[in-house]
Amino acid sequence: MSDTPTKQVMKQIIDRVTKSVEVLNVDRWEAAKDLHWARHVINWELTEYESWVGFCESHVMLHPSTVNRYITTAALVQKYEFSDNDAKRMVRALGWTRFANGLVYMTRKMSSDKFIQKYKDWHTNHGAATPGAKDPNGDRAYSFSLPADVADKLDGYLEHYGMTTDPKNRRRGVRDAFTDLVQIQLD
Repeated sequence: MSDTPTKQVMKQIIDRVTKSVEVLNVDRWEAAKDLHWARHVINWELTEYESWVGFCESHVMLHPSTVNRYITTAALVQKYEFSDNDAKRMVRALGWTRFANGLVYMTRKMSSDKFIQKYKDWHTNHGAATPGAKDPNGDRAYSFSLPADVADKLDGYLEHYGMTTDPKNRRRGVRDAFTDLVQIQLD
């Protein structure tokens, strides 16, 4: 095999990689639907796992934030009344990240064609600010996970600035507490 790729080999590489990524993104959509269904089909507190989280820790080999992201994505597809075929088409056209983030930023129903058109050139930066996202308040979205020991420390600070945690471990007031913490630290 020569060091210089031929046009035929480059075409083969592009075709195989593109198809693999497309299948992966559609598989993520299928996983999102299955997780959403599983989360809501029974009362997990009445099972041997005692909670949805307990089930996920035993059987779902994904980070909890990923599981929640998939479930939220499936719920938003239902909320905006996209069909399964619409969702698959949008995932194929946009990729998983643009698809999932676009749903979060939607404020009204639109056709799948308009969704694709609106989000096809949308910038995502893998956990960094999303400068292409347009928020009426001029806010920027951040999406990232932290190591458990760092997150535990951060939770303590955020609680000091007004975040609360309910008995089911859902956090409330995170945005305001985080904003206050950052503003005080940066001023």
